[in-house]
Amino acid sequence: MKKIILDVPENKFKFLMELLIQLGIKPTVDKPETLTPEQRQFLKELRVSLNEVDRHLKGDIKLKTAKEFLNEF
Repeated sequence: MKKIILDVPENKFKFLMELLIQLGIKPTVDKPETLTPEQRQFLKELRVSLNEVDRHLKGDIKLKTAKEFLNEF
């Protein structure tokens, strides 16, 4: 037996499942992974950080240099 892993657009999913069943193939569908609260918080903070870098690159804001950051300690 062979295994195929596909990424299927939502609008084609039902059709593909029906087709596979008609061909006598019993498809299995993986459930999407759920994120822990810590992972969700990390992604939220990462998005904020990347947004700040993007704004800095566009010249909208000025970020501290590593030296300025370290001098605060």
